Parts: sequence; C-alpha cells; structure tokens
Amino acid sequence: MLVLADNAIDKVSVDEWLTRIEGMKAANPDLWSAEASHQFKLIDVASYAAVAVLDVYRGEVHFSTDYMLLYKFDEGWRIVSKIFSIPAG
Repeated sequence: MLVLADNAIDKVSVDEWLTRIEGMKAANPDLWSAEASHQFKLIDVASYAAVAVLDVYRGEVHFSTDYMLLYKFDEGWRIVSKIFSIPAG
C-alpha cells in the first residue's frame, strides 16, 4: 500500500499495515468496535485490469475512501495496489 505522509510516499508492507491498524485500534477502541461496512462508488473494468473506489464506514462514521487497482489472474481478481484518503476532522 502507498501512504502519503509528510509530503512523501511511504510504501507500506502488509505486516506494517497490520501493525498500524493495531495502533489505531488501541488509540480509538470505540470506533474500531463498530461494525465495518462499505459502499462502492466506482468500479471500472477493462479486460484484465480494474479500479475500485469505495467508502469505508465504522458504524455511522465515514472512515476512509479507498482506491484499489486490481488485476485478473487465473485464480481471480487480486488487489495489486491501494491508496486511501481519510476525511479531515
């Protein structure tokens, strides 16, 4: 995953991302105990490539907008890159 921080791009591994999530859970347990849901805003497919944009919610809170790039492999669709935007506030 690519993360924008301090006007630079940080490439975050899955393990690093999971560690960050655990830190966010510890910092705001009420938010993270709420049920997660999502709403697709856009899906665009061109042959074996696709993009998906979705809003992610924790309870009623709009948590993030995720932008995912996918490729279609023999086994099915797989996310190959992701960026996100967290609402200010």
